[in-house]
Amino acid sequence: MSEQKAPMAPVPRWVRLCRVLWKIIAYLGTAVVLGAVASLIGTWLTSPQGRLPADAPLSALLTHWLITLLVGCCLLLVAVVIWILSRQNTPALQMHLPTTQERQRMLGRLRLRYEQIRTQSLQGVDRVNWDWLPDQRQ
Repeated sequence: MSEQKAPMAPVPRWVRLCRVLWKIIAYLGTAVVLGAVASLIGTWLTSPQGRLPADAPLSALLTHWLITLLVGCCLLLVAVVIWILSRQNTPALQMHLPTTQERQRMLGRLRLRYEQIRTQSLQGVDRVNWDWLPDQRQ
């Protein structure tokens, strides 16, 4: 037999926002790190002395290493928090199972509605007399 899965609750708006933000942060963070590494390698390879010049942006970042480290840690913390929030599981909807009385009431309503539909669909139709058929019951 096939098992029926409980329907999932709609994902809250803030979780969807965190999922989108995580994708943006991951893309931009990767682009910035790869761009900085490529720039560093390019500058290092093209400098005449084989070292970074004093006016290179990375030299300024290394000069103020404490501020660079704090800002980097804060950005990493924001990225991790958004990643954790984007993985938030939403609980499944709890299904309301009808009681026996509610089921009987619903079946009565359906029976009445089906009878109304059948009556309306047969209005203006002549009834056929089936008395001429032999009785099949024994």
